[in-house]
Amino acid sequence: MHFAWIGGRTCPSEGWDRVDRQRLYRRLPLISALDDITDRVIYRDFIRHPTFDEYWKSYSLKPRYGDVDVPALFISGWYDNFIHEVIKTFRGWREEARSEETRRQTKLLVGPWPHMLVGSDTPFGCVNFGAGSGIDLVDTQLRWFDRRLRGIEKGVDDEPAVRLFVIGENVWRDEHDWPLARTQRARFYLHSQGGANSLFGNDLLSNRLPADEPPDGYVYDPADPVPTLGGQSLLLEDAGPRDRRPVERLARVHERAARCGPGGDGAARTRAVRRIDRG
Repeated sequence: MHFAWIGGRTCPSEGWDRVDRQRLYRRLPLISALDDITDRVIYRDFIRHPTFDEYWKSYSLKPRYGDVDVPALFISGWYDNFIHEVIKTFRGWREEARSEETRRQTKLLVGPWPHMLVGSDTPFGCVNFGAGSGIDLVDTQLRWFDRRLRGIEKGVDDEPAVRLFVIGENVWRDEHDWPLARTQRARFYLHSQGGANSLFGNDLLSNRLPADEPPDGYVYDPADPVPTLGGQSLLLEDAGPRDRRPVERLARVHERAARCGPGGDGAARTRAVRRIDRG
């Protein structure tokens, strides 16, 4: 959880600029970490409920999609930290909403954007996706609300359910489902000779099952975490396609780490693989 951001939303901007965020990230216990910065009661509630208990269920749509009977337009970006939940909710609407009409008319739009630049063609990260990557977000929303709230036909209901920006080809594509009905899934496995722990490791990604290979290990130190560099993030300075080699040169990196014991941060990130063996 980006708990500094939660505090920042209620902290005066002139004061927030003087907060040492790196020190703040290391404060323990978490439940009192913001006490001298801002009085954010809901933050403490989040910390008190680390599992999907009754507190979170009271907010959740998961068991309630069948009660929904209003079409929705979901808009997000591939580098938005909320993209996974947006897609889950879209699928809930499409698969479980009360009426067939609501399920059919619900739409999903995903561009190459971070959370703070949804709809924009402003360059960020290390890649410029071009002028065609942006949309007129206001016009998109007005067309939707004209149809839904004013009954004005704008052709919205005749458009495919899914519109995606294909990164790499840098083009927009219309689809009818997500995940794509024609998706072909494949299993890949990590291999190494015991040293897959940096940009210079002896790792290999292959569709061959692992054989008798030595285990890999790494030192987990929550006081010295692997820095975030790129990917899906709320804040622009962290988000997007970025060159992660400076991080991967660190000897302590082990495939960007999975959760290791109590208190692990649970961060699991993949990188552009240097060597792929397709067998």
